[in-house]
Amino acid sequence: MNIVLIGMRGSGKSTIGPLLAQRLNRLFLEVDDLITQKTGKSIPEMIHASGWDKFRNYESQVVAEIAQTLTDAVIATGGGVVTQQQNIDQLKTNGILVLLDCSIETIIKRIGRNKDRPLLTDAPNFAEDLKSVAKDRKKLYEKYADIKIVTDVANPANIVNSIIEVLETRKII
Repeated sequence: MNIVLIGMRGSGKSTIGPLLAQRLNRLFLEVDDLITQKTGKSIPEMIHASGWDKFRNYESQVVAEIAQTLTDAVIATGGGVVTQQQNIDQLKTNGILVLLDCSIETIIKRIGRNKDRPLLTDAPNFAEDLKSVAKDRKKLYEKYADIKIVTDVANPANIVNSIIEVLETRKII
């Protein structure tokens, strides 16, 4: 069964994913990296050139490929993967969805206003953009997550331990 990390940008998916994969001796994949490989463009370049809808189409293609071919990987998704029902359906066919949850304040501390991350809304600034997106996505994350881990204060090793503990308790690993 795949372990699929979901959550807002900056919630820790790219940090926790490789550590979790290493501890469990599993392959680690990052959906955004696979999209970049598939298109030959960075995410910001793709969004600037083609828009968010085209990006979401590529994301759904990559998610379907992963879900149909992998069974024992740790997968870090993009923050918006939950906005497309087909992505959730694909990921849940052979995966457990682990929500890495944290506050907007924590996200801002972690990633600040990274110019490589395009804004998702027409908000006037990064903080307002995050708040708007979080408001819309929080319900989706909660709805689809099989496990929720709060990442605000714990260090990465402790977060990995918490995930493994829950997976073992539920006899998933």
